[in-house]
Amino acid sequence: QEALTLRDFCEEKHYNLSYISRRFKLETGITFRDYVQKVRIEKCCELLTGTDMPINEIARAVGYDDLQFFHFVFKKFLHIGCISAFIFKFRLS
Repeated sequence: QEALTLRDFCEEKHYNLSYISRRFKLETGITFRDYVQKVRIEKCCELLTGTDMPINEIARAVGYDDLQFFHFVFKKFLHIGCISAFIFKFRLS
């Protein structure tokens, strides 16, 4: 899985990065980086509640190689629906 960056997209499509960044935030209410992190954490919640995968494998599966950073981002975007599953798996890891 290849990392998706707004810079790469803009270079490929010949768009101005600053303009697209501002436009994305205007349209969505969040930055592109926060959007990507939110999508990854939503997938994490699906995997937490729908699989038996350990938390470190889930973190890698959604694109986080650094577990400490994953925990930081997870707390930032924590969804109440998967908090109990996260706590349960975290204690078992």
